[in-house]
Amino acid sequence: MSVLVAVLIGGMIGAVARQEFFSTLQQRARTRFPVGILVVNLTGAFILGLLFGAGASSHWPQWLATGVQTGVIGAYTTYSTWAVDSLALARGGAGRESLVNLAGSLLAGVLLAWAGASVGSMILGHSRAEADKCWRRRKVDYYPKTSISVLLAW
Repeated sequence: MSVLVAVLIGGMIGAVARQEFFSTLQQRARTRFPVGILVVNLTGAFILGLLFGAGASSHWPQWLATGVQTGVIGAYTTYSTWAVDSLALARGGAGRESLVNLAGSLLAGVLLAWAGASVGSMILGHSRAEADKCWRRRKVDYYPKTSISVLLAW
């Protein structure tokens, strides 16, 4: 399967999943704080970390790794909505909530990506030292081989 077709299909799946999950959570929360996007972004960070730790890019065919990581997870998570939600909170007089959303999402996202990567490594049976050695050796190789990752590595 073509990598671009895999990203297209994965992107469609991820975008629909985000919309359904986000809107359901936000309706149930009944608050102007963007709980839905927060949960979507944090679960996406954990899942992408899990795939990274499990070595999806090196163990799966390129089309599958790229389709899932870039397509599904890339479309599922959203930086732009997080930024605009934070801006809307600040402009609406909820500066404290805006800062909580910004800092909380960033800190929790990195921690959950790390936790996911740790769990992914444990699934493969890697020790912490083996996983760290592998991650240092890969540098940006956890990104599927696309033209953008090649540019980033260059």
